[in-house]
Amino acid sequence: VVVPADFIGTHRWLDLGASPYPYRTHRSHDGRASSGLLPSPTLWSIHTARGVYNRTRLSEWIDATPSKSRVLTLTTSPAWAAKYQDYGSPIRWPNQPHSHDPYGDPQDLADLIDWIYTPTISGGAGFSAADIPYLEMRNEPSFGFYGSSWSDPSTTNRWPDANNQLRLSDEAGGNLGPFYNGSAVDLKNETQAVFNSKPSGVKLIGNAWELATEGDGSTRFGQPNAFRNAGGMAFLDGFSYHTYMYSNDPDKVGRIGRNVRAWLDSIGYASLPMYNTEAGHE
Repeated sequence: VVVPADFIGTHRWLDLGASPYPYRTHRSHDGRASSGLLPSPTLWSIHTARGVYNRTRLSEWIDATPSKSRVLTLTTSPAWAAKYQDYGSPIRWPNQPHSHDPYGDPQDLADLIDWIYTPTISGGAGFSAADIPYLEMRNEPSFGFYGSSWSDPSTTNRWPDANNQLRLSDEAGGNLGPFYNGSAVDLKNETQAVFNSKPSGVKLIGNAWELATEGDGSTRFGQPNAFRNAGGMAFLDGFSYHTYMYSNDPDKVGRIGRNVRAWLDSIGYASLPMYNTEAGHE
């Protein structure tokens, strides 16, 4: 098997731990400093309070990935900014100092993007579009998936329980708790804020959807459709998605990709590029 130099589908749990990192592109979500792998700058590690930012993790990531094309995934909100203030899934991340909520005020997220690309002489982090050419909006958003339907989160029904897994296909697998505890409208509002704040030359891709195949080879697009119906697709420069096989059939990566292209074409986005930002077997 020949792996192309611009392959970016490996995830941190499958990280080779190679030094230097062997691929042309690196996604910020696919590293973990605590394990000795590449630094993983997250929203909560950068955005410490309203109007207060920490450059350290971003700098470590940039320094660790010389000559790479970088994708900064905007995921894992700081607890202070969380819309619902519950700080994490009681299933996967109990009592954590971060949140998978949307920002309560999307302008805070827009201000962060402004800071990242503002020159240091003007009080910003000083990174350029050449340093971070891609922003990725969130990671595997779910909008709350209960049994057989998608529903917006509410104060009483926000996380699926352990016996009611987030299911994205007829295959076994999926996440026990959502990585994004917000609604399609929340995600659209955040995406719009980031899109309007990013400088020229930076592309915003999203939303790192976890997709799979059904028994007949088709793919469900319920969650991306909810985002589209909320008006979010207008604020993306590219469509990012994840392909997990849940079986010994690597050809599913190609089938999912073809399904994504057909779906984008069918809804009027034939020219929108596709980015497979995670792939693997679980």
